[in-house]
Amino acid sequence: MGRILAVAAAGTVALLVCCSCGVRGKEDEDVLDSLVEFLATLAGGSVSGHAKARELGWDASTDPCDGSGGHDGSASKWGESVKCFENGASDAGKIKAIDLQSLGLNGTIDAELLCAAPALRVVSLQNNTLRGGLPAGVSACSELTHLYVDRNWLSGALPSSLGNLGKLHALDVSSNDFSGEIPAGLSHLHGLIRFNANDNHFQGTIPDFDLAKFESFNVSNNNLTGPIPKSTGHFRGDSFAGNAPGMCGEPVFPACPSEESKSRKTL
Repeated sequence: MGRILAVAAAGTVALLVCCSCGVRGKEDEDVLDSLVEFLATLAGGSVSGHAKARELGWDASTDPCDGSGGHDGSASKWGESVKCFENGASDAGKIKAIDLQSLGLNGTIDAELLCAAPALRVVSLQNNTLRGGLPAGVSACSELTHLYVDRNWLSGALPSSLGNLGKLHALDVSSNDFSGEIPAGLSHLHGLIRFNANDNHFQGTIPDFDLAKFESFNVSNNNLTGPIPKSTGHFRGDSFAGNAPGMCGEPVFPACPSEESKSRKTL
């Protein structure tokens, strides 16, 4: 009897495992509506914006990630600008990446509409003519790992809320008209290994990034001053060049005044 019960229990477990393998998520209708509106806003809104959404195949009445696209289900029915999680992934059925680079988009970024997609990992809006700022609400995209908004006409300060994106690996805001200070919270993101903010109008000092772990780092051609990070890793002058007079810190620049005074006291 005990053997029969054990066999029956094993069969039940196998059945449950098999059933769970077939379970996949699906983006809610309001998420799809929000993303279509997000793209329309990027494209200038109104009639022209929605025309661009239709041109790219973004249709809220169509499930973008039904698992039938490509050899692993990652291809989207919304076209090449959208990638889905692979079949079998914990977030299968959800949108993983949005790539809208080099499409002539000239509108603004609405973070609330974008972050309606709960599992979104990668967003690329680079090489357009987007205007306005990078909204603080982008921190609601809590699963975001890669954000690229370089080569646009974006302006204003970077929101300090970027420091709340705990899973962020790459952030590129280069070649825009951003100003203000680089948020200090970015230096506390343990997973951040790529940060490019060159060719803007940033002021103040560079946060104390641990550049030894970085693969890419560039803050050149801004209005930054003061000390460079203590740990520069393999990055040298071209990552810091073209800033305000007074940038200091070995081994790239002369020692900062406070460092020089300390060294004199020890002599």
